[in-house]
Amino acid sequence: MLKLNIAVGILAFAVYPLPIQASILIRVVDGDSVIARIKGKQTNIRLACIDAPEIGQPPYGRMAMNTLSGLLPRYSQITIQPIEFDRYNRLVANI
Repeated sequence: MLKLNIAVGILAFAVYPLPIQASILIRVVDGDSVIARIKGKQTNIRLACIDAPEIGQPPYGRMAMNTLSGLLPRYSQITIQPIEFDRYNRLVANI
């Protein structure tokens, strides 16, 4: 029974990873990317499950960035849940 409880605990940890506290959100890059400080290191983060226009795609790119900036003000405390790294070495995460 103890082995079963340990296995369930390990499985629960793998399915629901612990969130990482980011000390501050440094800035919003565009509608689906931000830069945050995690454990003293600046990290590029792409928001999971969001595909926004790039900043150079008028007029919606700028609108997407302004909307995200309104939701995530500079230097605010955020909690991230990392998922993976993309091909550009950005952390893909839920915020």
